[in-house]
Amino acid sequence: MRTFIVLCAVISAAFASPYSQCSPAAGQIASVAVKDCSDDVSTCILHRGTDAQITINFTPQVDANNVIVKAYGIIGGVPLPYPLNNNNACQNSGITCPVKAGTPITYSQSFKVEKFYPALSLNVKWTLVNANGEELLCVMIPVKIQ
Repeated sequence: MRTFIVLCAVISAAFASPYSQCSPAAGQIASVAVKDCSDDVSTCILHRGTDAQITINFTPQVDANNVIVKAYGIIGGVPLPYPLNNNNACQNSGITCPVKAGTPITYSQSFKVEKFYPALSLNVKWTLVNANGEELLCVMIPVKIQ
């Protein structure tokens, strides 16, 4: 009975998380954390005029000499590129390049939620790719900008 309760709690926690892997071909995601967003909500609230931070623990399935960060705000089904101050994941993000497939990695980056952003709900698609465009990870994060 105890095992059943633990299993139910694990399954419940997995379904409660607002994050989802958006590409099965990309690396295996162990965890995603957005600063001030708990796993028991369906949407992360991002406050205008603040810095947000994302941390992802994952294991890539492809090698990479260089890792490029690509972020998109998906509004009405249209992916709009999000400009990042640092799109080189090999610098100041916890990743040491080159990256080897099968090696667990912790990636972390801060990004600005500008004051002029409109208050709206959208999905954020966060990807890391190698020089050939192959995804090391792809995660979808539902957010609401306030």
